[in-house]
Amino acid sequence: MSELIVCKFGGSSITSKADLEQIARIMNNNNRRVVVLSAPGKRNKQDTKVTDMLIELARTKNKGLEDKIIERFQELTPGENISELRTELENRIDSSLSGPAYEDNLKAFGEYGSAVIASKLLGFCFVDPQQLFKVTNDFGNAKILDESTNLIRTTLRGLLDRQVLVVPGFYGHTEEGQRATFSRGGSDLTGAFISAALGAFEYENFTDTQGVFSADPGIVKDPKIIKEMTFKEMRNLSYSGFVILHQEAVSPVYYESVPMHIRSTHGYDEEGTKVVSERIGDTTRPIIGVAYKPGFCTFGINSFGLNDRMGVMQGVAEVFTENGVSLEYMPGGVDDVKVAVNRHQRDVEFDGKMITTIHRGIVNKLRIDTKDIKFRDHIGCLVVAGKGISEDVSYFSKVTATLTDARIPLVFLPQGDLDNGHLIYPIDEKNGKDAVNLIYDKYIR
Repeated sequence: MSELIVCKFGGSSITSKADLEQIARIMNNNNRRVVVLSAPGKRNKQDTKVTDMLIELARTKNKGLEDKIIERFQELTPGENISELRTELENRIDSSLSGPAYEDNLKAFGEYGSAVIASKLLGFCFVDPQQLFKVTNDFGNAKILDESTNLIRTTLRGLLDRQVLVVPGFYGHTEEGQRATFSRGGSDLTGAFISAALGAFEYENFTDTQGVFSADPGIVKDPKIIKEMTFKEMRNLSYSGFVILHQEAVSPVYYESVPMHIRSTHGYDEEGTKVVSERIGDTTRPIIGVAYKPGFCTFGINSFGLNDRMGVMQGVAEVFTENGVSLEYMPGGVDDVKVAVNRHQRDVEFDGKMITTIHRGIVNKLRIDTKDIKFRDHIGCLVVAGKGISEDVSYFSKVTATLTDARIPLVFLPQGDLDNGHLIYPIDEKNGKDAVNLIYDKYIR
């Protein structure tokens, strides 16, 4: 099918029978042939996502949680017998698996349940991810193996002309046949990978928002919707604060040049945001978005003669790698190196003990004095993005001047890539919201 469209619906789009009926209306299109579903999400701000209940169930074996989870699926199809879902859930609870493998097996039940009910209620054809996705055994953060591309093509192409295919998102199967989940929000990745493997005409990602905002609505009042943006612009903004999409979901469709359309399930008639390989820029609006992310810290290393020594950068990087800590970037000057780190990292408790361990490791690795290292906390990253930045390099100095004129000091020199249209400004967390509003009012509003 030359104009095949793959659709993914997030958890906020799957909370009631009416939601599923809306999905059916959207999928009533000859080109929309594959739908990827998440687990049921929150019905209101005080509610709990089914995935979170499943995680708690895996850790507590609380019978009351089992009943609440089944009740959530019953709400999707009132009055229908879903005893087979309860049996499946009980089998997973009683599984002989242990540790992360046990938790992932239960976590994946949310997406499985959504797809099973949609297949029965709406007449979709259920496709088991075991037929499509071979993944690594990194439970909770599984990566899709290359062989999945051929599995998807072989399995789905023979079914596309028959009926709408429904695939549970968020997980695949290891070589040993165990279910392993992607990181949170991984249903985006399921949809993107299927779209790329099939060479889809478009990948539609349905959420509870109207599209991609040019700034965080929690920081800027009534920010604009970005009508069209490039994959690189999306990637640049997703680095800091833009969390509509799982970050890894951009790569598969980017490399296969499959356009992505982010839109609202219940505001289906609204334009949304189209993400494309390239676009014609607006010379009057070179910056399309500003994002902000707090929670960073830096280790500043300043030692006389540092520039004359070989292997300094490598040695510093080794210290962090040995402690399981990922680096963001390492700007440097004469005899000076700064290491920026995100404090909120997977499987790493970035506490005083870790800071002391890294500090001591750098001292020993570089054989410098302990006073040559200064630790600084409470740093945020302000990201300014737009392809216009790559077409007019003066915006580097313009944005920098805008911040300094407003007495928002930079912690150290800005980072980024002018050719790829983004700048990263490290600032004190206390100035984060003011900086976002300042850049938005000056360059976007």
